Amino acid sequence: MKEHPQARTRQTIEFEELGVPHLLRLGKVEFAANTQSALEPHIHPNQFEICYHYDGRQHYEVEGQGFETASGDLFLTYPNELHGSGSSGEEKSKLFYLIFELMPDTGNFMGLEPELSDFIRDALYAGRRRQICGVPAFREALQRVFDLYETESPFRKARVYGAMVEFFYLLTETLRKNPSRQAVSPDIARVLELMESGVSQKLTVQDMADAACLSVSHFKRKFKAETGLSPYDCLLRQKISLAKEMLRHTRLSMAEIAYELGFSSSQHFADIFKQYTGQTPSEYRRG
Repeated sequence: MKEHPQARTRQTIEFEELGVPHLLRLGKVEFAANTQSALEPHIHPNQFEICYHYDGRQHYEVEGQGFETASGDLFLTYPNELHGSGSSGEEKSKLFYLIFELMPDTGNFMGLEPELSDFIRDALYAGRRRQICGVPAFREALQRVFDLYETESPFRKARVYGAMVEFFYLLTETLRKNPSRQAVSPDIARVLELMESGVSQKLTVQDMADAACLSVSHFKRKFKAETGLSPYDCLLRQKISLAKEMLRHTRLSMAEIAYELGFSSSQHFADIFKQYTGQTPSEYRRG
């Protein structure tokens, strides 16, 4: 497994070492803050790239069209498609990505028997789905690949291979069921309205749960399932969005903006702002 020192939370597995046909790379990336560095437009020749986001959000562009992913989303780019993050930096988020070769004429994908190989290929190409709502089992399956890769057992290759077969089973089942993100339910919609109208207030998770008429634990699970974000993360993103407007269009000082948005101090505001945007408030205002 390769570890990238410049991004301590990035790890990759190169499947060539294991001799698994058609699979190229599995990566795990955790961005603690906005990198301010865009993912440059690129192409994977004859290869798919599938990203599974399990925390945060990210903007992507494929062949000039923009997409917004949220936690729980699977995002697919097809062979030879030009894709990147446009002008957006890679955001505060956590994800797995998988690159593999699978063209319409590929046979015996991963060395599987023709019936299974064709089933996977046909499921991926049917309708050319771009963005679908995944399931938590994707994270578990892909993390298991990393865990098995680190073992020294003589069964290491076979177990990694089996874990990847399990991933493609989950993927084809998810594609077959055709889930997509639905509009949020009325109780979560009430909380989103409360966040928007009370962005300057010090809302607690208990306040939000009360607005939804749910217990805190139930509310947190339901909110993330429907929005892809934790309540706290969503609230901070709304505060940062409003802060950008205030920095661009008012002469308010950093301390005044911090106070208006309910931050405990101007330093706390600056730290959170940089975490989500990759810039300090002063840098953003100058830019």
